[in-house]
Amino acid sequence: MLKTLKNTAFLFENYSVTFIVTLLFYMNCGFYISFSLTGSALSAICPQYVFFYVAFVYTLFLLIKDKTVKISLPMAIGILVVLYIFITQFFVCGGRPIAILGSVVSISFYLLGGVLLPKLGYNQVKFITICAIIYNLILFSIDTMYKLVHCGFNIIYMFFYYRVKSSLLYPDANAAGVQITFFTVLTYYMYKREREFWYIPVIIAYIFLAFCTFSRAAVIALILMFVFDVFLGSIKTIFEKVKQKISYYVVPVKKIISYSVLCGTIFGAVFIILFIIVYLLSDQSFATKLALFNDALNFLSSANGQDLLFGIGFNNGRIGEFSNSEYAHAYLTTYVCETGILGFTIITSFLISIFLRCKTTIYVFIPFLIFAFAYLGHTHLHVFYSVLALIEYSETYKPQQKLKQLEG
Repeated sequence: MLKTLKNTAFLFENYSVTFIVTLLFYMNCGFYISFSLTGSALSAICPQYVFFYVAFVYTLFLLIKDKTVKISLPMAIGILVVLYIFITQFFVCGGRPIAILGSVVSISFYLLGGVLLPKLGYNQVKFITICAIIYNLILFSIDTMYKLVHCGFNIIYMFFYYRVKSSLLYPDANAAGVQITFFTVLTYYMYKREREFWYIPVIIAYIFLAFCTFSRAAVIALILMFVFDVFLGSIKTIFEKVKQKISYYVVPVKKIISYSVLCGTIFGAVFIILFIIVYLLSDQSFATKLALFNDALNFLSSANGQDLLFGIGFNNGRIGEFSNSEYAHAYLTTYVCETGILGFTIITSFLISIFLRCKTTIYVFIPFLIFAFAYLGHTHLHVFYSVLALIEYSETYKPQQKLKQLEG
């Protein structure tokens, strides 16, 4: 007990104020309260925004105090993205202010993390990550219980058919599915890194909450993420170089197991993908998403120079309004048309630079790409950029560095 208290107290010894601000900043990145089903300007005082403002002001204070800051390539491109959004959306496209604010704040979660996290030690960042995981698990558990108690439909109907889903945190519970999926990924990453057993029941709990959002995109994203991880693990086991002498009998068994897992994963992945394709081809919501891609091409081919280059502005019209297609959520196509070819190129370069800097973020990008073809809004990416920052920074610590800190 005393050792635990001592270790906890040690977290506050260096950069204690920075540690506390960063802790509150990341704990509340998923805490959004819906003031109305249609959205409201009051959304700007939601907990995740309030703590963002605090962290933003404190980061400015640190920059003024230190006078210098190390800016990575992803951070530099991210700053360019924020400037592009502000200038074009406010002064060229006339985008909706709430959507602009949400998009800028989301990206800024990554940018502020790039300034705050490097000032902390690995144990401090690990503590922040664990607190964020547990804190949001409690939040979304409460939200899920509320949703299940107040849903007026059969659960099977809720999952397979379009429906309005009540949620305390978001106007549409699909948005909760996005956040829960990214917290599941973060928890899974921490388990793979730390190999501590208690992460397993937390992962299971998050998966259960993801299913309870009745978001098909969330379920598909998690399945594909785990399938990819098993497949990647099998490939690494097969082709890894043996650095030490292994007995004659161990190697064949290891290879047999690896090849078996690999083949099973391939067959399982093919079956799951075929099942998903067959199901989606018969789904009306998916059909409208396919139509939206055609609408996006038609819009871009007929748009004037300004709309083509800079976009029509955040939330200024869905792509389906330019044709006879029905409305459907499709973040990728709407983002291209709302920010233009230039904006889409810049944001894509930003995300690619993050991945190239830290390949482990592939576990975050797989769900993101699934959601990009489904439901995802400008104000729903706070957790996405937060998880990217936490994983990227944690990966800068090699195992031997972590051990030295733990021993110290």
